[in-house]
Amino acid sequence: MDLEIISNYHERPIICGSELTEKEREWWLDLLEPDDLDYCSFFRYKHQVYFLGDFMRFEHYPDNSFDGWDGYSGDSFFSGTVVKYSDDCEGVIVGWYMS
Repeated sequence: MDLEIISNYHERPIICGSELTEKEREWWLDLLEPDDLDYCSFFRYKHQVYFLGDFMRFEHYPDNSFDGWDGYSGDSFFSGTVVKYSDDCEGVIVGWYMS
């Protein structure tokens, strides 16, 4: 599989639900329980807020295409978002993959 990952490798801070704007909180309250929202982990990337709970962890990808990345969230069968936690786990490096 020919896989391309695009990233500027800038670290994005991980934020908790209490740090979301009021508009962002309203949107996420449609998907998450109000009591849980403040304890969930998010990050902002390309003018969007991503919930880290939506990302699947890479265990062993057959052809090592995703070596160096910790998880992914698919947008389609052929594309999605990948994340790698920073060394101190305070942020994530984000990329976009397509095949």
